[in-house]
Amino acid sequence: MRFSLILLLALSNVASAQIVSLGIKAGVPLTDIPRRQATPFFANSALIFTDTGRWTVGPTIEFRLPANLAIEVDALFRGFRGGSAGPEFFFPSGQALLVVAQQDVKAIDIPILLKYRFPGHTMRPFISVGGTSTNESVSGRISYTCLSAESCYPPGVGPFLGGEYSGASGRGGYTGATGAEFRFHRLKIAPELRYTRVHRPASNQVSILVGLSF
Repeated sequence: MRFSLILLLALSNVASAQIVSLGIKAGVPLTDIPRRQATPFFANSALIFTDTGRWTVGPTIEFRLPANLAIEVDALFRGFRGGSAGPEFFFPSGQALLVVAQQDVKAIDIPILLKYRFPGHTMRPFISVGGTSTNESVSGRISYTCLSAESCYPPGVGPFLGGEYSGASGRGGYTGATGAEFRFHRLKIAPELRYTRVHRPASNQVSILVGLSF
C-alpha cells in the first residue's frame, strides 16, 4: 500500500511537470517538387510533370521533457498539381504523338522528432531530429494525339488515346530541423528550416515552416 502511494505520487509529479503544447505549422518548400515519369505502354516515354501549386499545413503536438528536451509529432498535409504537353514517343519512322498529361498529388508527412531547446528567455534556438513517414495519393490523366497522317503505333500495339490512373504509396525516411522559438505571452512562434529525406524512391526536400502553438 505504501509503495503504491509513493508510485502514485511520483507519477502525479511527472504528469504535472510535463507540458503538452498544441498548435499548427505552415510553410512552403524551397526545393523543386520531384519529377515523376509515366510510362503506360512505351519504354521510351518520358512525361515530365512540372509543379503548378503547392502548400504545407497541419497540426503539431509537443510533449515537454526534462533537460530542455521535447518530443514533437506533426501531421503535415501538402499537395501540388502538374502537367505537360509536347511531342513524345518518337519512332524510327519519324512519327510522333502529342502527349498531354495532368497529375494531382496529395501527401501527409508524419515526423516524430526529438527536440532540444537552448537556454534563453524571449528567444530560444532549437534543433530537432527524428524519423518521418510519408503517405501519398496520386491521380492523373494522360491523352495522346497522333501528329502524323499515318499510324503512330508500332505493330502489334493497339491505339491508346488516353486514360486515367490513380495510386497510393507509403515511404519512410528521416527529418532534421533548426530554428528559434519566440514567446509573446502564451503564444509561441517558431520559424524553422527543415530537411526531409525519404526513400523508395529517394527524394530530398528543404522547407521553411512557421509554427504557432500555446
